[in-house]
Parts: sequence; C-alpha cells; structure tokens
Amino acid sequence: MNTTEIRKTLADGGIVLGNEVHVIRSAVVAEIYKAAGFDFIMIDCEHTGLDFGEVTEIARVARLTGIAPFVRVPEVSYSAVCRSIDQGVQGIIVPRVETADQAAAVRDMIKYPPLGRRGMYPGASSIERYRDVDPKAYVEEANRSTMLAIMVESEPAVKALESILAVPGIDLILVGPADLSTSVGVPCQVDHERVVSLMDEVVGKCRKAGIPCGTAHGDPDFIRRWIGRGMQFFWVGNDVFLLLKAAREQLALIRQADPHKRQIPGD
Repeated sequence: MNTTEIRKTLADGGIVLGNEVHVIRSAVVAEIYKAAGFDFIMIDCEHTGLDFGEVTEIARVARLTGIAPFVRVPEVSYSAVCRSIDQGVQGIIVPRVETADQAAAVRDMIKYPPLGRRGMYPGASSIERYRDVDPKAYVEEANRSTMLAIMVESEPAVKALESILAVPGIDLILVGPADLSTSVGVPCQVDHERVVSLMDEVVGKCRKAGIPCGTAHGDPDFIRRWIGRGMQFFWVGNDVFLLLKAAREQLALIRQADPHKRQIPGD
C-alpha cells in the first residue's frame, strides 16, 4: 500500500497492518515485509541505532516495492523530521506527544505552505524518482500523501487528546501501550483495567473526531481485542520478534520430528 491506499482503507473502516524495523540494516527488509503481506514498514529511530543513511535506503526500497515507509522520529526537530520526508518517507510517527502545540509543530514541518512551513528541496530523491515535475502539482500531492501519526503514551496525553485532535493535518493517533502502562504505574501490564480504560478513552475521542487510531503490540490476541474495540492501524512487532518466534517454532518442529530426541547441534 501507499499512503493514499492506507487512508482509503482506514476511511472505509478497514484494518492496516505493519511491522517495525529494529536491527536489520539491509533495505531488503522492506521487500521481505512486502512479500509477507504487510501494508507499511515502520522504521524506528527512537529506540534503535539506525542511522540516517540506513533509513534512506530502507525507505527508497519500500517505495519501489510498494509498501509505505513510516519513520518514528527520535525527537521533534526540523532536521529529524524533514530529512526523512525529503528522502521519501511517506509517514512520520511522533512519540511522546502531550500537547496540541507539539502536534502542530510537526504538522508545520511536514506540510508545504499554506498548510505548513516545510522547505522545498527540488533535488530530493522523493520527487518522482528524479524526474521533472510541476512544482505546484508536486506540493499539492506531497501535502495530500504525507501522513502524520501522533503517539499517545501517557495519561496527560489521553486527557489532552481532544485538543490534539483539533489540530488540522493529523491523520492518525497511535497508543503506545508499554509507555502508557508505565506512566500509570503498571509497567507493560497492557491488559490492566486502568490501561484498558485509557485506551478506550482514546478510541472514543478519536471516533468522535473522525480520526482513526491504532496501537503497537506483538500479541495477536491483543490486536484482535482492539480491532473489536474500534482500532484500525497496528504495527505488530519488529524484526527481532519475528526472527526469534520463527526460529523457536522451527526448532520445536524439528525436535518433534526427531524419533531419538537427539540434541541438536548448537542447543
């Protein structure tokens, strides 16, 4: 999917699924996620050691492959946000937002005038793969296609959500359940009644504002529950999680098939 298709899917009430890049440096990860059937790839620069060159290459291959590249930025700064956008990232995910002013600041960074203050760089690789384009048409398309996702990760953020949702240009609200649970004193207890209540509050406020919401978690049962409660956009783990899970399952199957229960080399 590209972001236009993601927007349409969400508007139609559909579900959008993606996965995070955490440690894999090769841009082939975008092709693998696309082949697996994911709709987007989330390149995490908040909690990883990924550098900007690696982000650029992963985003480039993602665009060419047909899977939307999102970046979770490490901070709200013009450099962190706009360099990613100029290299073809199609969506910005902003962590730790607690005020409308913070959300508006990022909106201004990723949108061209009159919607924001993004600076024009005609040489960017994201501009139609280096082909000549009409600048006015490009600006209009960039403003339409670039997505802004705001992360809600604390109780103050949930309480301020109505004012955040009132900021024009926000496309998506994402709950960070690990941080949200930690902020209310129950670290990573994502099914704790207090956490569930706050997440339900997010869903209700987003529904009232007409803006879709989602969350991040690797447990399919957790995802299914929140689909049933009204969430639509999910990243469902990361490369480390998937590799470990698949490797453990593969080893378990091999052990079951061994009639002598011999020790597998490397165990």
